[in-house]
Amino acid sequence: MSMLPPKEVPSGLSDLEYQILLFRYQFLVWPRQMATCSKILMKHEAVGQEMTEEGRKRMAVLMTALEATFFVNDAYNAVQDTASEVVKLAASGVGDVMDKNPLTARAKKNVLLVAGMAKLMADGALHKVVSDVVLPSVGLPVDHVPPGRTAEHYLDMARRYEQFGFAEPARMALERAIEVDPKALAASKARTRLKTRLPLNAVSEEATREYVQALKSYIMKDYESARQILEILIRNHPDFEWAHVLLGKTSIFLSEIERAQDLAMIVYRANPNLIKAHLLLASIDVVAWRINLLEERLDKIRALDPQTPELAPFDSLMQHLIGAGMYTPKGD
Repeated sequence: MSMLPPKEVPSGLSDLEYQILLFRYQFLVWPRQMATCSKILMKHEAVGQEMTEEGRKRMAVLMTALEATFFVNDAYNAVQDTASEVVKLAASGVGDVMDKNPLTARAKKNVLLVAGMAKLMADGALHKVVSDVVLPSVGLPVDHVPPGRTAEHYLDMARRYEQFGFAEPARMALERAIEVDPKALAASKARTRLKTRLPLNAVSEEATREYVQALKSYIMKDYESARQILEILIRNHPDFEWAHVLLGKTSIFLSEIERAQDLAMIVYRANPNLIKAHLLLASIDVVAWRINLLEERLDKIRALDPQTPELAPFDSLMQHLIGAGMYTPKGD
C-alpha cells in the first residue's frame, strides 16, 4: 500500500477526510492539491454565515494550514488562485463572523498578510531572496572559528554553520562554546547540540563542498539536481548522515516516500541521537498519516532536546488535531 495520498483529490469525502488530506499535501508541498482541498473546505464552511464552535475550530485549522500555500514558488497559478479565494472569504459574511472570534480573527489576519505576498512570490521574489541573500550568507569563516567570543555567540555561529551545511565549523564553534565556560548553560546547550545535531565522524572538505552544492539545489527546489549530487555523495561518503537525511527530504518532494523512509532508517540505526533523522521520520509519519507513530516520534525528539525549533510545525499540527477533536493523545 502506498504511503502517499492520492495524486488527484477525490470527490465526495467528508470534511474530516479533506482536512487530513490537506495536512498530508501540506507536508509534501503539493500546492494544486492543497488548493483543491482548501477550496472544498472553504465552500463547505461558507454555506451558512453562522458557524458552530466546531466550525470555527475547523476554520482555524484550515486557515493556518493555508499559510503554507503562499510560500511555494512553483505552481504559481494554484498559489494565486488560493490567495484570491482567501481574500474573497475574508470579505464575505463568513469573514465577518470570523472577526468575532479571537482565534479565527487572528488566523484570518495572518493569512491576509501572507496572501499579499503571493504575487511577489509568483514573480520570482523568493528565488531572488534565496539567490541574493540566503546563499551569500554562507560567507562565515569556514576554515577557522575566531577566538574571544562569548559562549552564546559560538552557539549562534554553530546554528548558522549547520543551517548552511558546514558540519566541522559547527563542531568547532560548539567546542569553543564549551571551552569558554564549561559549567555555563550555554556549554550544556553546546553539548546537547554536539550529541544531537552533528555527524558522528568528521566530514571532509570534499564532502562538505558537495553537500553545500546539493543544499543550494534543494533550497532552489531543483530536486533532481540535488538528488543526483546526493546519490553520488552517499556512495562516496556512506557515513555522512546529513547527506542521507537531505536525500530523504528530497525524496519526499519527489514523491518517493519509501525511499525517504529507507534513508531515514539508515541514519537512525547508525546515529539514533541525530535529530535530523527523527524529524525526517516525523515528516514521513504525517505524509503516511501515522499519527500514533508521529506522537511517539515527537516525544523522542523532545527527550533528545526539548528546545528543538523544528518541532514547531509538528506541535502545531498535533494541537490542531487535538483541538478539533481529530485525535486523542495517548494516555488521555
